[in-house]
Amino acid sequence: MPYTKVTRNNIFGDRFRKNIQWTPTCWIWTGNRLVTGYGQFRLTPHLKTHKVLAHRMSWEIHNGPIPVGMFICHKCNNPPCVNPDHLYAGTQKDNMQDRIVSGRYGSQPKGSNHHATSLTEADIPVIRKRRANGERAMDIAADFHVAPSVVSGICRGVRWKHV
Repeated sequence: MPYTKVTRNNIFGDRFRKNIQWTPTCWIWTGNRLVTGYGQFRLTPHLKTHKVLAHRMSWEIHNGPIPVGMFICHKCNNPPCVNPDHLYAGTQKDNMQDRIVSGRYGSQPKGSNHHATSLTEADIPVIRKRRANGERAMDIAADFHVAPSVVSGICRGVRWKHV
């Protein structure tokens, strides 16, 4: 993609800017986001393909092409941020070290905060008690609309350990 400076007359830059909530620090991407929080920008609005990560697009708009093999990392540790002052080009190793130092490593959403769960923290003691009272995992699973292996994992302490 060619280097494009954002200007008032630049339609591409204007379309990008419409998806930003401006705050005193971070520029928050309000367009489409992945479950990880990173924004997505559609290069061609009429096609469902040709998507790029919004923070990478912001880098290219403000700084030019991304060097080959480099990642665009966040200084602010805020995935939806597209503020070019908060972005830097780094290696995969830089990105992973930053993730560890900032405390984001292993901080995946747990319990009812996870996007793929149908259970809540209140369901877990009920499931454990029913299983301890001799009910079959298959019957409990059917009541909660989950697989029997989920019930088994909960009761063995492999799943929902934090409850």
